[in-house]
Amino acid sequence: TGAFTALACMKFLSDNDIRFENTQVTALLTGSKNAGSIGAKEFFKNCNKQSEVKDTLFLEFDTIKDIEQLAIYGTNESASKLMENAAREAGIEKISHRSLRSLPFDSKVAAKEGIAAATLTAVDLSSCKHYYTKEDTAENLEPKAIEKGVFIALSAIFQFDEHGLR
Repeated sequence: TGAFTALACMKFLSDNDIRFENTQVTALLTGSKNAGSIGAKEFFKNCNKQSEVKDTLFLEFDTIKDIEQLAIYGTNESASKLMENAAREAGIEKISHRSLRSLPFDSKVAAKEGIAAATLTAVDLSSCKHYYTKEDTAENLEPKAIEKGVFIALSAIFQFDEHGLR
């Protein structure tokens, strides 16, 4: 659902011919947890080498299943605040802020390369018996949660373009 969220945003922007004057939007689909974030590490190394922009932000969308479990894992206060504002714009009031610690999110990889980052997930990672198992199938998806996730992602993109990182 995280990859779907990124692709849905890119499709929305393309279908509506939305181009930003100050922001380049790129979707990174790695599926990297099982590969030790190798793809993300290479992407962010190259991103920093090629970047001449003043603000770079990485917003990660992991499993979006149960909107009641919405949580932001931040590596940067400004990135976390932007994600929180986007979630509030989507009508979500209950938002947990959590530490990344040992979780294998690509946001940690981005932060190590000096890129502001935040991860949004909507699943209780401690009790979700389907997460990353063969039972993690389409039948477990919650379309309303995915819809909210896409709204949050788009809102965050538009807010970043308008205000940058504050």
